This record gives sequence, C-alpha cells and structure tokens, in this order.
Amino acid sequence: MTNVTWFDDVLPDEAFRAFHRYAEDLEKRPSIYGTNIWQRNDENPVESRLTFLSPATSRQQLEQSLSGGVSLAEISRFDDVAISPTALDAVVAAIAERASTIAGLVGAAGEDWAGIVSKVYAYPCRAKAVWHTDSGPYSGAFVFYAHDEWDKNWGGQFLFGDEQRSKDDAPHEGHFLTPRPNRLVVIKGGTPHMVANVSEVAGARSRLSLAGFFVRPDGVQRLVQELMKARRLRDEQPT
Repeated sequence: MTNVTWFDDVLPDEAFRAFHRYAEDLEKRPSIYGTNIWQRNDENPVESRLTFLSPATSRQQLEQSLSGGVSLAEISRFDDVAISPTALDAVVAAIAERASTIAGLVGAAGEDWAGIVSKVYAYPCRAKAVWHTDSGPYSGAFVFYAHDEWDKNWGGQFLFGDEQRSKDDAPHEGHFLTPRPNRLVVIKGGTPHMVANVSEVAGARSRLSLAGFFVRPDGVQRLVQELMKARRLRDEQPT
C-alpha cells in the first residue's frame, strides 16, 4: 500500500495513558455542520475547541510562511488555537522520529510541509466521516488513536482506497484499518478515505483520536484563512 502507512505502540505506555487522559478531558463541541466531511448532525463527531499548531522545524520557519499576513503572535492570541509547546508534543515528536519513513507520503519536514495542524475528535455511537480526500493546503494527513481500548466489533474503521483522487467520491476498491489504541496512521495527500460508523455495540464508548494535516509552506496563509472562516461558521451556527 503506497498511499497509507501505520505504526503501532507509538508512545510508551505511561505517555500514552497521559495523552489519553488529556484528549478525553479536552473541552469539545460539535463539528461544524455543512462541510464536506460532516453531513448530518446526529452522525458527526465532536471536536476539541482547541486547534493545535506544531511547527515542522521551528516557529521562525512557520512565521516566515505567514509573510504579509497574520503573524504567529496574533494567532497565538486566538482563544481556540494552541501553538507548540502543548500536551500534544509527544505525538508530534513521534511523527518527527518517523520523518524519513513517511517522507515518501507527505514530503520532507521543513521543505514540503512547514507544520502540523490538528484537533482531537471523539466519535460516539453512529458517528462517522464520509468519503473525502482532504483537499486543501496539505501534503498529507495523519490520525493517532487515543482511546484506551477498542474492540473489532465496535466499528469506526478507517477505510481508504488505493488510487489518488481529486474529488471526494468513493474509490472502487480499497482497504481498512482497525482504530487500535496507540496506532499512528499517515495518509498521502489525495487519498480517498472515510471513517465507518461507530456501532451501537460500543455503548457509551467513543472512538477518540488526534487527527491533523501536514501543511505545505505555501499553504500556511490559506490555513490561517480557513481557521478564521471556521470561527465565522461557528459563530453562525444556531444555538
């Protein structure tokens, strides 16, 4: 499989337990209804109020990618944005340790991508994400499973196709991965993928994950615009 790779037992046990607790306790809110991934309110996950930004190499490089726009200092004052160092750094460090392995999928850190943007998502019963390709200013994406247990019959599988696509339609054939705790999945840009519904068998348990994107240097400015657009959409949602 040339467009997706994964790693198991990514964090040491103690670090994983700490991250699980942090992700579980984060303040969350409904994902924005009406975007291409989230279709119906009763089938959407909830997401962390915070969006996390992590530079690939240094804050200075990320700042340079913002030339002529909003500064990193201004972004850091957004009440819903957290810039590294954060509690997510253990996962970010695990990604950095595998930089040479994943370069064939997402490119070289500091060259093909300037940083990572991510959120924590919790998928309760019936929640899913429809087929999509993560179109945007990204060279690729990742997901790290932060729940402390997951049975194969609880649903929530990560489904993906072999071929690259430019549209958000379903592939003709593909594969799936179980959302095993402490598993990191890295996805090449343009890969069609989705999240299957979480089954009622899971009960009150949620599929908990950190999901994010590798942001191209020429896409950082667009990312900031999308963050600001998301804030406006959020403000327009009925209360």
